[in-house]
Amino acid sequence: YNKPVPMGNCGGKEPVRHQKVSAEQQAKMNEATAVVEKQIEADVERAVEDVVVAQKEEEKEKEEEVAKTVVKKRSTFKKFKDALKEIATDVVERTIEDIIDAIVRDELDDL
Repeated sequence: YNKPVPMGNCGGKEPVRHQKVSAEQQAKMNEATAVVEKQIEADVERAVEDVVVAQKEEEKEKEEEVAKTVVKKRSTFKKFKDALKEIATDVVERTIEDIIDAIVRDELDDL
C-alpha cells in the first residue's frame, strides 16, 4: 500500500510522492482500523438497544394510559348504571304507589 504524502505545499497543487508503508505499519493500521470498527459496532448496538428500551417504555406508558382510560370508563359506566337503577327504582315505586292509589280510589268509589 502506498500512502500519498504531499510534498511542500498542502494545497494539492504540487506533485504527490508516495511513501512506502512497511508491513509492520500496515498491520498496525489494520489493527487500529479493526479496533475502531469494533467500537463503532458496539456503539451502534448500544444505540439500537437504547431505542428498543425506549420503545418498550413508550408502549408500557401507552398500555398504562389505556388501562387508566378503561378504569375511568368502567367507573363512569358503573355510575351511569347505578343512576339508571335509582331512576328505575323511583319509577317502579311511583308506579306501585299510583296503582295502590287507583285501587284505593276504586274501592272508595265503590262505597
